[in-house]
Amino acid sequence: MLRHTSFVISLSLLIRLSNVLSFGSIGYVVPSRQHNDVTMRLQMTVEESPPLAPVQLIIDDSEAFLNHAGSFLVSNFWLGSDHHVLEGKSMSDDARMNLVIEQAADLQEKYGERMGKRLTNCAVIGALDEETKELIGLATLKETLRIDNDVVESEKAESIAKNAVAALGPKQRREYKNAPLRKIAEELLSSNTKAVCVMSNLAVGKKARRRGVARALCFEVEAMAGEDWGFDEVHLLVESENTAARTLYEKKLGYKPVFMNEDAIALRIDFETGDFLEIKQDTLIMTKKL
Repeated sequence: MLRHTSFVISLSLLIRLSNVLSFGSIGYVVPSRQHNDVTMRLQMTVEESPPLAPVQLIIDDSEAFLNHAGSFLVSNFWLGSDHHVLEGKSMSDDARMNLVIEQAADLQEKYGERMGKRLTNCAVIGALDEETKELIGLATLKETLRIDNDVVESEKAESIAKNAVAALGPKQRREYKNAPLRKIAEELLSSNTKAVCVMSNLAVGKKARRRGVARALCFEVEAMAGEDWGFDEVHLLVESENTAARTLYEKKLGYKPVFMNEDAIALRIDFETGDFLEIKQDTLIMTKKL
């Protein structure tokens, strides 16, 4: 669920962010991955898809970048997708501003810098045009828990893991003090619970589509999940009626549906106010083995 926070984004900043990349110094630039598995996946898709666009991938959790990422998602995901936009509906500048603020606040809460250390891994990956350095694509990756057929929010997963450790005696608690979520799930939680890695918020700018940007982001997500975080598969959630997204994931990126959550919580836009609304929607959970 998206929630308001106390930070304020100025109107002039948002206007600039909606057009150019102006968040200051770039965060961590992702080095080129030369491993054979990534190269093999590229070769498998090159004959069926356009060549990968020349992009620079970055990982950044700064407030400025996440504010820009929020504006990017509003323009290219929420308002740039036929699945989310209703025919004949338009949005005022004030409503769009509110939508950007809500989206940016959600990214700050889930992926931004914070005082204490996160128990769960998370990352926001941006794709920049190599020449202009404009943000042209985005994806997020987070570590969380799957309980039976339900993928829970990472905040809830962190709370479940911390409570499990807190229930131990002093000596055992020290053993799990800085333990990763996977270790806690495997050793302390019930057998129907496992740590999983979830990709979300995959979006590509309108002018950069059909250039392989989504594939470049997904390859980096998969490499990060497998090589850096130690997972053997990536999960994602997609609404069953979102045929365009399902086609991308299943036919071009190699994800397979594993089960359906009926009446899962999904988000829609209130075009009058710019708020996010929760609805019930059948949602597929898909996975890809790494």
